[in-house]
Amino acid sequence: MYKIYINEEPLIICSEQEFPNIQNNSYSISYESDRLSFNELLKKFSTDNGLILVSNDVENTFLHFSKNLTLIEAAGGLIFNTERTKILMIYRRGKWDLPKGKIDEAESIKKAAWREVAEECGLKTHRIEDHLCDTYHVYEHKGKLILKKTYWYIMTAEEEVLTPQAEEDITKAIWIPIEEIENTIKEETYPLILSIVNC
Repeated sequence: MYKIYINEEPLIICSEQEFPNIQNNSYSISYESDRLSFNELLKKFSTDNGLILVSNDVENTFLHFSKNLTLIEAAGGLIFNTERTKILMIYRRGKWDLPKGKIDEAESIKKAAWREVAEECGLKTHRIEDHLCDTYHVYEHKGKLILKKTYWYIMTAEEEVLTPQAEEDITKAIWIPIEEIENTIKEETYPLILSIVNC
């Protein structure tokens, strides 16, 4: 199954077997997934609150969907303090976010995730524990449609003083108690980020 965010709404590509596990009834459903062009998908997203494409061949449908997009790969972290009572969040361009960034050429995914967290938050003690999930979202940049795949890792760190990376437009980097996370960020974050925090 693939979940791709377009204009902050999810496009889900899944098999008929996976379909009953999807709970959100606000999605529109299409069983003609291989016949939809990318432009037709974008038109649906101007009127619908998300879309489910049910396919007999999920991988092929994803390739069909993504073939006209430029792929960028990134890595980042969901960082807990060592007591696992707080999560590290950053505030960038008016939205709460998680630290992440592009993978450099010849850099491993894990190394990129560790480096981006260090750069964006000033952390020194963080360590990677497990792979959490991969996410996809589509956006436009300089006239091109980009498909960004982000590899997410669970990390832990000492609750050290944080230094937000100003050159990346990060104005805050703070530890937020887990029980306060949703109320603190839900009005000023992306649905994709909220889904990771709620994993």
